[in-house]
Amino acid sequence: LVATTATEEVIGIDCRQCININVYFHTIETQPLINASMLHDQFHVLRESFRDTPFNFTYMGFDRTINAVWATTPPDTSKNDFEATVGKLLRIGDRDDLNVYFTRGICQSLAGYAFIAGTTLYPAGSYEPTDGVWICEDYIGPNGYYYHGKTLVHEVGHWLGLEHTFQGESCSPQNLNDLVDDTPQQAKATPWGGYVSGCLEDDTCRDLPGRDPTHNFMDYSGELCWNEFTPGQIERMYAQFDLYRRNIDGEMGQSCITGEEASVEVQVLFDDTPETSFFRLRDWVSNRNIVFSGNTQHVNFSNKMVTRTVCLNTASIYVFSYQNSRQEPIKPPGFFSVRVNGRKIVYGSSVEDQQRVYLF
Repeated sequence: LVATTATEEVIGIDCRQCININVYFHTIETQPLINASMLHDQFHVLRESFRDTPFNFTYMGFDRTINAVWATTPPDTSKNDFEATVGKLLRIGDRDDLNVYFTRGICQSLAGYAFIAGTTLYPAGSYEPTDGVWICEDYIGPNGYYYHGKTLVHEVGHWLGLEHTFQGESCSPQNLNDLVDDTPQQAKATPWGGYVSGCLEDDTCRDLPGRDPTHNFMDYSGELCWNEFTPGQIERMYAQFDLYRRNIDGEMGQSCITGEEASVEVQVLFDDTPETSFFRLRDWVSNRNIVFSGNTQHVNFSNKMVTRTVCLNTASIYVFSYQNSRQEPIKPPGFFSVRVNGRKIVYGSSVEDQQRVYLF
C-alpha cells in the first residue's frame, strides 16, 4: 500500500522511571545508498548520547522513499510546505514519537534542523505533520569522514525543547540566553572546528561565571567536542516533553474502556476529484456491516482532511477501503492513514482502484 520498504528489528533497553520515545527513521533518496547498518549505528549514537538522561529511545525501524524531487528539495524553513507534504505521507505515531528524515536536499544549506516543541505542538493539542527532525545524509554517523552521528543528538535536543547555549548572543544580564540556569552565558557560538581539529576553549563573557560550554551538545563547536547535557538542560527537556509531547490516555483521540477494544483512527485527505472518492470501514464478520464511511459525491471535501475514530472489538475482523468509482488512481496530495491505539499501521497514496486494509 505504500511506496516505501520497512526493515530492521525493534531494539530497546530497560529503563525504569524513564520516558520512552519510539524512533522512526525515513530515508528520502534518489537511489538506495543508505543501508540498515548505517542507520542502526546512527541510532546507537543517539541512544548512547542520552544515556545519562531520563530519555530512553526505542528503534522502530526505517522506511525508504525513492523520489528524486523530494530527495533534492532544499528545506523550506519559512513556510514548511514541503515538510508538511512529506510528513503527511511518511510520519508515523503521535506527538511523543520521534520521526527523523535523512535526505540530501537540506545539505545545500544545513547539517540538520528540528521543530522545537511548542512551535509545532501545543499543550493538550495534536502534532502537526511538520513535526520531526531533518538530517543531511552526509551527517549520518558514527562512521562518517568528518561526522560522527552527533548532529542528530543536537537536533533531538531542539526537538525536546532546548535552545542553543549561545541563544541571544549577548553577555547582557537581560539576555535570557537558552533559558537554562547552569549553562554559562555565551556571547557567540563557538566556531565550527571540532570535526578534525581540537576543541576551541573560549570565554566570551569574561565578566560572568563559567567558560563557554564548548562540550555541550547545544553549542556549535563540533561533533568531536560534544559530549554532555547539563542537569538544567535535562530538567528543561523533561519539563518540555511533559508539557508538549506526553501522550496521556483520553487526551488525544478516543480512549477505549475495555481491554478487548482498540481505538482505530482513519484519516483521509481527498484529492482534487473528490466527487469520485469514498472510504469505508466494515465489520467483515458481522455481515460486512459498515462501521463508518465517507462519500464525497455530496460534500465538497476537495483537499480536506476527514478523520473518523471508533473503538472496535479486537475479536472481530475489520476492513478499511479507499476507493475511486471512476477506476482512476487517487492523485497527490490525496492520501490515507489507519492507526490502531495511536500507532499508524498503514499509510500512503492509493494507486489502485481499491485499497483494503485488514485490521487485527
